[in-house]
Amino acid sequence: MSKLTKFLRQLKVRRLRRSIDPRHMLRRRLADYVLDYGFEIGDFSGGAPVIRFFGAGKLKVGKYSSIAEGATFVIAGEHPTDTVTSYMLGYSFPEGGMSPENRGLRGPDIVLGSDVWIASNALIRSGVTIGDGAVVGLGAVVIDDISPYSVVVGNPARVISKRFPNEVIAELLELRWWDLPPAQVESLRPLLEGRDIEAFLVACRQCRGLPPKDRAQPQSPPKRLAVVAPSDRAPESSRTHEARRPGPWTEAAISSWCVSYLATLMDVPAERIDVNMTFARLGMDSVARATFMIALEETLNVTITPDEIADYPKIAALARYLAHREYANASA
Repeated sequence: MSKLTKFLRQLKVRRLRRSIDPRHMLRRRLADYVLDYGFEIGDFSGGAPVIRFFGAGKLKVGKYSSIAEGATFVIAGEHPTDTVTSYMLGYSFPEGGMSPENRGLRGPDIVLGSDVWIASNALIRSGVTIGDGAVVGLGAVVIDDISPYSVVVGNPARVISKRFPNEVIAELLELRWWDLPPAQVESLRPLLEGRDIEAFLVACRQCRGLPPKDRAQPQSPPKRLAVVAPSDRAPESSRTHEARRPGPWTEAAISSWCVSYLATLMDVPAERIDVNMTFARLGMDSVARATFMIALEETLNVTITPDEIADYPKIAALARYLAHREYANASA
């Protein structure tokens, strides 16, 4: 590229940046990629990502998404792993050129939805789609698609929780608040920044001109016989041939443990932990929810999925569900 060509390109980029509303921070920052490679960056998204671009594919970002400094997007440039060597021999022997199998240009688009948060030092691989409302944790390595409103951490990234119950997620995806006119989004700001998801959904439906939605109460697990607490079970001598497994825990015992643990985790009096209040209303963020889920798994010696936490988003409901589930497993 000649100096004149380079200067003219820089001039085009500067003009494009000046033409972009300052509120669309990410589009301004990536203006050169928008101009040269057709990146698609939604309104009001912001951040300071690192782009590792190797000649094919695009980055597509929805609206109101946040990308922390140091988050890296690797677009194309994947070495082949099904050939004898993964090395780009064309670099060492240029007279032969790059073979079609070894050009390092393979890799589809990276697609981020709206209201996505990518934390610092996360790595996003080419071809990944991250759903609306998802959260990618600090240093996570994302190699597979992420469903909407999921929270992922680790290497490779795995889902540790969902931000809301499944029925709430479905309604959020239906309402798509990020597509509302900016004036309406601004009017919803107190609710968007709050924790009362039910109030927000009602207000957002009004903005959309939709009728109120019937909010059926979640069904309780089927009634079963009373669960025997571990302390009430027969002495060890009379259970010589029984499987050595903890529990089953009673609903009351699980609920009491949850209250005690959350009071310590959140540094609040236990009296302030309402078992009939959602985890979100209790002030639990995604990190606290993941920590709680891991501790609960270790204490009960069970596996709990993010879907189960989402389906039973209150201590009372979760304790009832787990007690019945563990009783059923112990009786099987």
